[in-house]
Amino acid sequence: MGMRRGSTMRDERDGMGRIVRSFLGSGKRRMEWMRGEGRMYSDSNGEDHEVVIGTQNGNDGVGVEDVDRSRGWSLLLRGLIPDLIWLAVAVVVMVVVQGVVDQVEVRMVPFYAHDFRFWRSSHAGTVPNWVVWAMIALVYVPVILVLPSSRETQVGETSRAGNVQAGSKKNVMRSARFAVWLLVAAFWTSSFTEVIKSVAGEPRPDFAYRCLGLGAQLSDVDANKVFQSDEDCMAKAQELGRSSFGLKDGRRSFPSGHSSESTVGSVFVSLYIAFASSAFSSQDVHGRPRWRSLLVQFSALLPMLFACGVAVSRLLDNRHHPVDVTAGFVLGSVLSVFFFGVAIVRDLGSGGKL
Repeated sequence: MGMRRGSTMRDERDGMGRIVRSFLGSGKRRMEWMRGEGRMYSDSNGEDHEVVIGTQNGNDGVGVEDVDRSRGWSLLLRGLIPDLIWLAVAVVVMVVVQGVVDQVEVRMVPFYAHDFRFWRSSHAGTVPNWVVWAMIALVYVPVILVLPSSRETQVGETSRAGNVQAGSKKNVMRSARFAVWLLVAAFWTSSFTEVIKSVAGEPRPDFAYRCLGLGAQLSDVDANKVFQSDEDCMAKAQELGRSSFGLKDGRRSFPSGHSSESTVGSVFVSLYIAFASSAFSSQDVHGRPRWRSLLVQFSALLPMLFACGVAVSRLLDNRHHPVDVTAGFVLGSVLSVFFFGVAIVRDLGSGGKL
């Protein structure tokens, strides 16, 4: 009886040992439990697999949160690919247009010596062109990326990755898309402006001094003299003992590039701020206006102050005529509204809700 019981116990130990060795012996299923935690699962063929989802020191393995975060960024970039393609096209077009404009001749508009519109001494630009582009890239784009554009950011459900909300993810996609289309609008506006400048060939307010040289006076020339080309200007300036300068740029007054580029950015971000103000409830639980909603709505006007300031500076510096600045403002506004509408259509087409 004792021998039979001992034999049974040995058989049980041997069986248990085989099970343990079978489980730990396979290279595919070996887990280093002392280093981290693992998870086993079976595929459709019944084979077991292991996934290391975390470690004690936090340096080994990939957590579920990391996987979700990486997947979220991947989906974001994939969703923005068409928009980024449009951005690349806009950049290429702008570079090509600038290269062509630098090589071709500007339209020659006759300059009448008695026309007082062109006898205004200009000053150095109060607002350099790089300031306009810095405003767009370093202020307007971050504003769009920071401001929420939907109330979904307040009511989204928590995802598996932790405290990241589903509505917030959609909001990030929307903000990134509008930021991209702001840049698209700015680049296309620059291209249109450069082409129109070369086609129009309108002289700047200081063209008389560019043509006849600094220090020239109306009494130096016949009031009825008409300068048909740059060669006429250079010949007369040489006769007066002076030299012409900046003639090509002097014939590129219409429309104002500063005005069009600052306006397209300002109008676009103003529209977005007004659009984003709907993300905040206009009243609190007691029916009183919320200060944050009012502040956001009021701030939509601030970018327009920059555009107006740039436009006025071009007039004060005698770099443009009033019609040039007005045309630039209209051009920038029209293109801004157009590309803002394109961004909305793109957002709706990708499943967004306004």
